[in-house]
Amino acid sequence: MKRNIPFIEQHQKTECGLCCVAMVSNFYNHEISVKDLRNLKETGRDGTSFQNLIELLENMGFKVKSFRFPKDRPDVYKQIKVPAIALWESKHFVVVEKVTSKFVWVIDPELGKLRYDLNEFSAGFSEFLISISSSDRVIKQKSKENYGEIYAKLWQSWHYFVPLLFLTFVSYAVSFILPIWTQQLLNQATGGNQFNPAILALNFIIFTLLYFIIMLGQRYLSINLTNDIDKRLNNSVIGRLFQLPYKFFSTRSSGDLIYSINGLGRIRQLFTNQVVLGILDIGFVICILFYFLYIDFFVTIIALMLVVINLLLLLLTRKNLEQKSKSFVIAQNDLQNKQIEMIYSMMGIKMEGFEVRTFKQWKGYLDKYLYRYRASELFSSVVNSLFSIITFISPFILLFIMLLPDNHLGNKLGGIFAVYSLSSLLFGKINSIFDTIVAFYNSKTFLSRILEILGEETEINGVVKHDLNGEIALKNVSFSYTRDSKKVLSNVSIEIKKGEKVAIVGSSGSGKSTLSKLLIGLFPASSGSILFDDLDYNLLDKQYLRQQIGIVPQDMTLFNKTIHENIAGDISVSEEEMTKICKLVNIHDEIMEMPMGYNTLVSEMGMNLSGGQRQRIILARALVKKPKIILLDEATSYLDNVNENEIMQKFKEQNITIIVIAHRLSTIIDSNQIFVMDKGEIVEQG
Repeated sequence: MKRNIPFIEQHQKTECGLCCVAMVSNFYNHEISVKDLRNLKETGRDGTSFQNLIELLENMGFKVKSFRFPKDRPDVYKQIKVPAIALWESKHFVVVEKVTSKFVWVIDPELGKLRYDLNEFSAGFSEFLISISSSDRVIKQKSKENYGEIYAKLWQSWHYFVPLLFLTFVSYAVSFILPIWTQQLLNQATGGNQFNPAILALNFIIFTLLYFIIMLGQRYLSINLTNDIDKRLNNSVIGRLFQLPYKFFSTRSSGDLIYSINGLGRIRQLFTNQVVLGILDIGFVICILFYFLYIDFFVTIIALMLVVINLLLLLLTRKNLEQKSKSFVIAQNDLQNKQIEMIYSMMGIKMEGFEVRTFKQWKGYLDKYLYRYRASELFSSVVNSLFSIITFISPFILLFIMLLPDNHLGNKLGGIFAVYSLSSLLFGKINSIFDTIVAFYNSKTFLSRILEILGEETEINGVVKHDLNGEIALKNVSFSYTRDSKKVLSNVSIEIKKGEKVAIVGSSGSGKSTLSKLLIGLFPASSGSILFDDLDYNLLDKQYLRQQIGIVPQDMTLFNKTIHENIAGDISVSEEEMTKICKLVNIHDEIMEMPMGYNTLVSEMGMNLSGGQRQRIILARALVKKPKIILLDEATSYLDNVNENEIMQKFKEQNITIIVIAHRLSTIIDSNQIFVMDKGEIVEQG
């Protein structure tokens, strides 16, 4: 039987090439995760080249041939040897799975499995293609996603989980007992035996009250279990995000991360609502089958055959269910990303008059989402309908078998009623087990996203909590985003004394902003050393260090809180001290002119403030920390010359070490040192 190429979704915008390699490798039974491929070939922020993929595949032992097919000759596409990796729209990689005289099947790590006619494929295909075949050097290996860490987090809620499991078992036992009790009553009634109606009524009341208490206990434990799992999963994942290096966030979109976090709700729902019931449903099905065996062997065989039909249907539809669910989740994620991008970019859209164009783009994402939602739901509906039909007719089939003349249950109304009632429960539970399995496959995409976050290595941190004096030295510092990529900084050496104002200038792309990120530890240096007061940066507690550095970046981030909260953060600041700092950056008078003063609510991203106001609030936030060093990355671009000169003079009076990254001459004219950068190197200084 021919193997299908598995679909592997990309979680980083630059990892389409690695995902394609992982898919082809898995097809040849060399199962490897994208995370393991990252260790072999880092992608960084700029992605992977065609040549990088060839080298990676050859190092893994595959036989590789590269081809160029002309775009204007779709008739030659039949010659493509699959599986192959194709360059798509000159910026993306896809796997070519199958080619016929009319269609080409591709697996896009961003969009899933797709089918194009030859002309559609030709429109996206960028002529270059890598054909891949196995060799003796390719070692077969199995790779499975390890859900152990998530299971461990879930098991920490055992004090709710175990009692809930027990109460659910008791409720199932009660459901199981009721048909048997009814069987005995019917057998007594049809056999001419008398029973006391008062005792029967009393037993019924006790039975009802017991069932009510059990159901109430179940709901109470279920609510507490849901809360506990929500708390543990969110604390674990969000806590891990804060521990990850900045590099992790620089290669992922905000929308992807938000979507991954939102998936925690799906995971919690899966384990609290369905896994508990699924475990007990399996046990319940086994108990019913044993009871049937006790009642009648032939009836049990028929029931087992119907159960097997259910299982076969599940096995036949599982892969399609998983694939359609993944495609739907990807389309949903893409739509959410587009909407987030659209809302954050609304000013630019309005300024450029791009409303109609952006709406059309959004509509394309919406149409794709609705198409995949419909396809997924239709397929699920067909499968669910088949299960429902089996669930509906199975009790009647068993009833028919029991009423056959040669069946010894034919004259035992109680036994017939018990088997009929329990068969409805049996196939209802099998349907429930199917729903649990479908829910698990629907949640696998979210599980893999969460596992990726939990599996990432945390930021390497030192242990020395040093109170800064204000001196910085860079000695032969070089930096590249990955082991294999070009150096962005090369042999940079700078020495800054306490209280000095140092300017770093250069054209766009010269490495100024990258250098600023190294100075505050957002990226580690690839080689060389960074010293604060003669102490190696790697030895220092990074969080403690950053709390002593005031940072005013190009991209100003304000929160949807009051101006006071935006400036103070979690630092306790008196009214007098707040006023002093805001006067220092020339923003106090403007704040006081606002109706609510310092309690004025800042809209999301600070859109209700001018650029200059936002910039000065960020400057005030940096000064609240009473920094020994302040780093200004194009931090006064929105200020006029008078405001800028006054603020800079006040900084110098505070004896703060100032590092300025700027284009404007007025910003750097009174600097103690000026460093000119070009192509990642310092070319002049003075």
